[in-house]
Amino acid sequence: MKDAEQLKELAKTKGIRKWFIRPCSICEYPLGYVFSLDYETVGYDTGCNCTTYNYVVNRSSWEELARDFNRAEHPETIKQRNECWGIDD
Repeated sequence: MKDAEQLKELAKTKGIRKWFIRPCSICEYPLGYVFSLDYETVGYDTGCNCTTYNYVVNRSSWEELARDFNRAEHPETIKQRNECWGIDD
């Protein structure tokens, strides 16, 4: 388990700019979290306009990201998450 501050520091250290969560079910655009240049602001990139006709990055937080991060249960999801974040388990 990682908390919000640990993930923020990990993103800064490893230069992670986006964490892909899943593809859009229509166009497969990679939906996920994006980080400001100074890593202070977190957004959730809904990306495509397949259903809403609006490209939107919704404001989020490191705490919300940490909840999603720690929620993973499926081994393949955990593997992909750890590869993105550079975590060896």
